[in-house]
This record gives sequence, structure tokens and C-alpha cells, in this order.
Amino acid sequence: MGIVNFFKSRKASTEIDPFADGNLCLQMIHDSWDVQNVDRYTVFAKVLESAKKYRDPLHLLACAYACHYSTADFRPEAIFYFENYLKNPIPAADQSFSLVQVYTDLAKDYEGEYDFNKAEACYIKAIKLHPLRFYNTHSGQYDLFPQEVMLGRLYLKISTEKALGYWHSLMCQDEYVFGDSKCSGFRRQVDVEYKKALEKHNKGYVYRPRKKQV
Repeated sequence: MGIVNFFKSRKASTEIDPFADGNLCLQMIHDSWDVQNVDRYTVFAKVLESAKKYRDPLHLLACAYACHYSTADFRPEAIFYFENYLKNPIPAADQSFSLVQVYTDLAKDYEGEYDFNKAEACYIKAIKLHPLRFYNTHSGQYDLFPQEVMLGRLYLKISTEKALGYWHSLMCQDEYVFGDSKCSGFRRQVDVEYKKALEKHNKGYVYRPRKKQV
């Protein structure tokens, strides 16, 4: 769908300003974030331009995601809008923008800006807010949250010792102790991530941030 037709169809379907509703702004982002969509950055820019005229939480969240899914230059702005949304978070209609996801994406933006302490705090918050672990009745294994993997990989950037300590702490949980390393699930994934961290530790790995292009 062309970018002009995209906005025309939105306005025709609602018969109101499509940007007056924060949930509709979020829906525009959700409908456009596929990397195969050549118009996605144009949509994000239009949503950001229009949504930032409003100051309610859902418009702030729309601004945050318009920046988050844009180029890396928009990361500081995404962080600004995410943090302001979280001062008074109103749930979005689309669960793709749940609080767990918001904290996860904010963590990614902080990590991208090399603010590892704040990234760590956001990943931990996302993990605490996460629904109960999925239990696979076929394999008899629990899952490992994606945010737990992200946190472990963040710790590798801080120090390999911190990463190893983190994976060791997960090995003390019942999901690991009673898990089966031969089946896909919590224990097997922790073992894989621990092995990667140990290999890097033994090689003396030290994370070196990329230089920002001027």
C-alpha cells in the first residue's frame, strides 16, 4: 500500500483525524513496522510529527515507538518518550505494546546508547512483570524468557564474570535443577548461554563499543 493511500484509508475508515486517538497511532506503527515495508520510516515520521502534539500517555507511547523503530539517531528521543509514558502508563489496546514489551524495548534503546546500568534495570523490570513461564506439556520443560537471555548477553558487555555469575544464579532455579538438558527449554538454553559466556571469559573477551559515526 502506498504511503498516500495508507493515510487516506485510515482517515476514511475512522472519519476523524486518525492521529487524535493514541491507540490508532500505535496501530499505524504496528501495521508498518515490517522491514519489508519501504514506507515504514515515512509512516513513523508522520506519526511522530502528529502524535507529539498531544501529551496523553498513549500518544507519548506512539511517539516512543515511532522513534524506536526508526533509525538509531532517534534512540535518545525514544528513551525520552518511553520514560515520560512510564510516569503514567495507560495500557494500550494492542498487547504488542504491553508494559513488559515497553520495558524490554526501552532496555534495548538504553543498551544501544551504552547506558548499561539503565538497560539492566529495565530488563529486570520486564522480567518481573512477565507472565508465568510457559510449560510445555509435551517435553515437560519450562521456557526461558527472552528478556532473561537479553540480560545475560548485556552482562557480557559489562564483564564476563558478571555474565557467568548471572547464568550460575539461574542454574539454582527449580526450572533448571529439574530440567532436562536434552530437551529444548529452560535448562538447555541456560547451558548454551553459559557455555558461550565461559568461552568468551576463557579467551579474555572485553566488549568494545562501536564508535558512533559523525
